[in-house]
Amino acid sequence: MIHIESPKISWSYAKGFDGKNSKQNLNVQQLLLIASTTKTFMAATILRLAEKGKLNINQNIKNLITETSRIQLMKAGYNLDSITIRHLLSHTSGIRDYVDEGYFTLINENKKHQWTRTEQVERASKLGQPLGKPGTLFRYVDMNYVLLSEVIEHFTDEPFYTSVRKLLKFKQNHLNNTWFIQLEKEPENALPLVNQYWSHFNWNIKSLFKKE
Repeated sequence: MIHIESPKISWSYAKGFDGKNSKQNLNVQQLLLIASTTKTFMAATILRLAEKGKLNINQNIKNLITETSRIQLMKAGYNLDSITIRHLLSHTSGIRDYVDEGYFTLINENKKHQWTRTEQVERASKLGQPLGKPGTLFRYVDMNYVLLSEVIEHFTDEPFYTSVRKLLKFKQNHLNNTWFIQLEKEPENALPLVNQYWSHFNWNIKSLFKKE
């Protein structure tokens, strides 16, 4: 599935089937999970707050995250005075991730468990020492953006996903079928999600998000 948006063209195209064993053609208007592409939305929200003068991306995160996260990370050996918002944005914080092979095994064994940020921070903190000093290495780590969600909430006093929606002007920009699937209500009249899959774990991704 592909979409191109520019001042002179708005074009979408889809090729393939709706699921691993399906012969149903994809509908170009179907919705799909965008996974880590949500990081783009998070980064844009942080930069919007910077534009508004609410924050400086070079300030440290020590007092911008929750007390629970702060305590967990400091116990794990992180110097939060030296980790900045910029480091989180650019994956140069040196913070270890909660995601590893064992994490996927846990998901596989507990498919309906809804992981909280607290659990993710706790797991990352227990997996080992910091990867390195902030600003000295690049390592793509989901934990950076988990913490950015707390930074957003610190400055807006509302759930991060609500702030993303407001600051990026979803309604004004016609993002009518864009939402955080486990945190917000599904838009009315939305087409069914694409049946995405992951062969390595034999997962139908859509089934992981089905409500009981």
